[in-house]
Amino acid sequence: MRITLLIIGLSLSAGAAAASEMHHYPTQDTVTMVINCMDNLGGQSEYTLYTCSCRHDVIARQLDYDTWEKASLYVRYKHMPGENGGVFRDMPEGQKLEAILTKAQEKAKGSCPVVKHLDAPSLQRQRQEIHQKMLEQKMSQ
Repeated sequence: MRITLLIIGLSLSAGAAAASEMHHYPTQDTVTMVINCMDNLGGQSEYTLYTCSCRHDVIARQLDYDTWEKASLYVRYKHMPGENGGVFRDMPEGQKLEAILTKAQEKAKGSCPVVKHLDAPSLQRQRQEIHQKMLEQKMSQ
């Protein structure tokens, strides 16, 4: 019993240490970033959730929230038409921030590829058999 508690305690303290290494991003921004990523990868699924939350973590380890927020705002607003967008497009600091953000995003993409779930052939066969039986039952009714 003591060994189990010791292992759990060590696991929790290791998790807390790892979490403290990451920069704190507000929950709303974290969720928005992950949902936007999932949408860009084809929609919300277990697989895109895993990939996008991983990518967020990689970015959060590289950029503090303030840097990420400024870079994201620059990227978003530089596309505005006219003078308003020109103010952002002409900012040398913004261009540097965009380069930093792009580098972090590329590292995140390389670290967290989109994972597709593959069943073992025997599981696929079992699922097909179950599906076939369900279809036969529906047809017989």
